[in-house]
Amino acid sequence: MQTVRQPIATWIAWIWPAVLFALFLVAGALLSVYYFPEFQKEIILGVLIFSIWMILLVLAYFLTAGSTVGVSHMAIVNGYFGRAICYISYKDIQYVEFSQNIFARVVKLQKGEVHLLASTANRKQEIPYISMENGETIKKRLLNR
Repeated sequence: MQTVRQPIATWIAWIWPAVLFALFLVAGALLSVYYFPEFQKEIILGVLIFSIWMILLVLAYFLTAGSTVGVSHMAIVNGYFGRAICYISYKDIQYVEFSQNIFARVVKLQKGEVHLLASTANRKQEIPYISMENGETIKKRLLNR
């Protein structure tokens, strides 16, 4: 079963968290420079390195994560620099939760969690952003099993 990457519109859904991240990072940097002006260069360098690292992590996650909705099972792929693939049969799913922020709703995306009929260690699997059509397909397949 071939897995599919997250839709390109995922970047739009990530706008809100990215804006909050940038606001808090800039506010923290400005406060730090205000109270510790002698460390201005180090603070700015730290903010730049941290920002670049976070952008690389988000890019790596976008390129790695994905999912596939099959007839009898689904595949969920997560990871940053490596891929962890989880194949789940619909009969092993207890329930699924989907959520979306306002930007994801505009571009018709949702992410979710699959709760399994399993031991405590592997009870929950995160579903990266998928189209609302795929979410509806998962719901229908769960209800028709």
